[in-house]
Amino acid sequence: MSFSKQTVTKYVTQFGSRVAQLDRRIKFLVLLAVTLFLLTRSAVVVANFPRLLWMGKDACSVWRAEHLSLWQPKNQEWWEKLCMLEGELEEIDYKCVDSRRMGNRIVCFDPELLPQNNCTVYSFGINFDFSFDDAMAAYGCTVYSFDPSMNVSEHKHAERVYFKTTGLSGKDDDHFQPRIDGYVRSPTTWRMRRLDSIMKELGHAPGALTLLKIDIEGYEWDVVQDILSTEGLFQSIPQVLLEWHLFADYPPRSRYDELISIYFRFRDTGLRKFYWQSEGRDHFIGRLRSQTETSWVNSRFLRSSRNTSVK
Repeated sequence: MSFSKQTVTKYVTQFGSRVAQLDRRIKFLVLLAVTLFLLTRSAVVVANFPRLLWMGKDACSVWRAEHLSLWQPKNQEWWEKLCMLEGELEEIDYKCVDSRRMGNRIVCFDPELLPQNNCTVYSFGINFDFSFDDAMAAYGCTVYSFDPSMNVSEHKHAERVYFKTTGLSGKDDDHFQPRIDGYVRSPTTWRMRRLDSIMKELGHAPGALTLLKIDIEGYEWDVVQDILSTEGLFQSIPQVLLEWHLFADYPPRSRYDELISIYFRFRDTGLRKFYWQSEGRDHFIGRLRSQTETSWVNSRFLRSSRNTSVK
């Protein structure tokens, strides 16, 4: 079989046209793939664009981008509430003139907050790291260190440092069953007490506590809620060091509206934040978690003549 030159030319032209069309389609698909990739990484907001198509690993970047744009979703998802809380935790509203690292915590030594050799500290959550407790004792404070997870009996850890096995909770419970996590590997029970109950057991009246440190792996939300229900208790403490936890599975996502309310009520007691630091964050939507260390001073104990608020 033979073909004329004209027929061959026709087939070559048609083939070339189809190759060109295919080439354009490939280029389009490549361009589309690159565009979607960039959107998922940069969190650039496109009004009404399907969110799951452009949400990258950092979901909180998506949330921040939306709230800087003209378009915002009508109803907040649970992960947006977490991101909002993170944003609030990063706000500083007090400038501490004399802040110092005391072991693994930041403490404010501005006048009237920490009288030397006349201070009482409660430290909840140790995990065998007494660096903060020892530093505060060296300053002259009497320190009570609490941690039920260490499986260590009560003892005098050092001069002015007393270790207690009772845990801090939102209610008194002699048989509390903690959840299994990185600190608890098998089922057990703890003796738990409210802050007000612990102070009564130790013979400390309201106003006796100089500094309260809480780092209890997610249980702080119920504790803060309980302390808020005890009239005047937060208002009587000059300084609070508190690490906030939002894990992928705890507290339950259904409680996020309640957690936001707890945080704002805590802040509205007159406490002002002078320090924060991330202690671990993962903004991937499938395993979202957030841990933030914060340090607060009580505005009622500050000298009114010194303007140290952050504008």
